[in-house]
Amino acid sequence: MNEDEYVLNDESVVNSHGFVLLNSAGRFERYNANPVMLFNHDGANLIGQMTGLRVEGTKLIGKAVYDEEDTLGAKCKRQAKKGILKGCSPGIIINAVELRTMPGGEERVTVTDWELCETSLVSVPSNRNALRLYNRQGVEIPDDQVKLSIEALLNVNKKTEEEMKEIILTSEAYVALGLKSNEADGKSISAAIMELQARVEKAEKELEDQRKLKANELVALAIKDGRITADKKEAFEKLALADYDTAKSTLEAIPAKESLGAKVTHSTGKTAIADERKDWTYLKWAKEDPEGLKKMKAEAPEAFEELKKHIR
Repeated sequence: MNEDEYVLNDESVVNSHGFVLLNSAGRFERYNANPVMLFNHDGANLIGQMTGLRVEGTKLIGKAVYDEEDTLGAKCKRQAKKGILKGCSPGIIINAVELRTMPGGEERVTVTDWELCETSLVSVPSNRNALRLYNRQGVEIPDDQVKLSIEALLNVNKKTEEEMKEIILTSEAYVALGLKSNEADGKSISAAIMELQARVEKAEKELEDQRKLKANELVALAIKDGRITADKKEAFEKLALADYDTAKSTLEAIPAKESLGAKVTHSTGKTAIADERKDWTYLKWAKEDPEGLKKMKAEAPEAFEELKKHIR
């Protein structure tokens, strides 16, 4: 660092207020729009700006730009160059705090959400990384109330976590999730819900596939029976998916197309049933009912010509 650079925060250090300030948890948008640098956190003593904030390792560093036209600003610059004025202190608003366990087992109060309001050069830092706290209205919090403010935030977070962990389920819910009453912690419930959701999605897909198959079969049969033409297939499939019963009753109300055999009367005078003669060939007609074949030629010439195409 050069003589104009200062350490605003070192997240490896527990300050005199008893907490650690995480650099990554800081909000700097409003500060960067107006990066004021004060002397001893006094708004009346504006001595310049602290710009170019950056993180190096565990340290948050800024560069001081002095207002040398201001008497105090010029004085601070001279003293900083001489190594007399070394202290820098951030003024912050704390939004969230939690208790974290360090690798060595030590518990530390850790600020996980904070906003930088101003920076100050200070003649006598109160600790290795001095800072000044403000509430959300921008009013300074006296040192003797800082601990209470931190504890209040810590209790709010702790209460929220406890409320999230405390989940009450009915006996029916235990059965539905496949859990025992002594397994009702957040992780096991979350896992059971995810598994149940996967089963539901699978069942819904299988049901949808069955609905599509049923609709397709209904429409295919209607086309085969001559109730509708192939160009109506898509429209009736959509109707069947939306309302199967209505589609079924609509298709059944449409008369089926008669087969060739049904158009001809047997020589005995008995009307032929379509299913009886649907597979009859020309030769079978000639052998089994030659009179009926003659009648077909006279009364249904189109059917007769169609039959002749398949003589075998």
